[in-house]
Amino acid sequence: MKTPSLKYSNNPKEIDFISLYDLLDLLVDVLNKDKSGQNLDETFHYSTAAERLYTELLNKTTSLPWRAKEINPESTDRDNISIDGVAIVKHMMGWNKRYRVARIKQVKEFAASAQQDIPLFRMRAEDGQYNGASSLRAKEIGFNRCDVATLLEKAKAVYNEPKAESVGTNEIKSTNLLNAPERQDGWFEVIADMTKLFHDKHNKIPNETQAWGQLWTTPPEGYAIKIGKDRGEDCLIMPGEKSLSKSQFQKRWKNYTALKPQIIPNKT
Repeated sequence: MKTPSLKYSNNPKEIDFISLYDLLDLLVDVLNKDKSGQNLDETFHYSTAAERLYTELLNKTTSLPWRAKEINPESTDRDNISIDGVAIVKHMMGWNKRYRVARIKQVKEFAASAQQDIPLFRMRAEDGQYNGASSLRAKEIGFNRCDVATLLEKAKAVYNEPKAESVGTNEIKSTNLLNAPERQDGWFEVIADMTKLFHDKHNKIPNETQAWGQLWTTPPEGYAIKIGKDRGEDCLIMPGEKSLSKSQFQKRWKNYTALKPQIIPNKT
């Protein structure tokens, strides 16, 4: 995809205009220098960019009026432009969540079935990045490039802020090592951190036996994990969470790793 720019148009039929479609692409590039082609990363990046734009639209101190691509002084479509634009932005804000819900549903169905072949993953068209023909509308409406320049500078400032060292599952999610459940508890965070540590060392995710062995012998630091017994079965104990038995772990691991390749290259 060719990245749009903020250069000004020489077309007399156009104002100094950038479409909503191109602006979202620009925000993704500014906020995420390493934009992966993998679906989960893409949905996360665009949802994040849409949230950033929506925040600015709600900011009463920010001058970001909607505009149409073609100059038409007699147009009465300004209200419709705003309504359509906000609807497109809000729909894209939810893209990542819709993707995760659909993916988790498929993983659960696959794990509970006796299928040998991994089915192709498909989402309903209306649950995707755009809803129906709204992608065409997103190319027709947008903003003044000068107004957008301020928004992009704010986004760059956020990107360039020093990043604190990642703790927990945020970094895990960015590399797609596990299927994150819709509701995440402390044990998912522990398993995600263990998987990331193993992957960093061996450049692959552990198999089920290796994963349980890592949790049993060298669990991630900071969780105060102890070993014990639950109804005669080996289990892990963590403050504030129910104990995790080996059989419970095996069920979790099957869901967390369904449809996942064992070797996932590190991003460079």
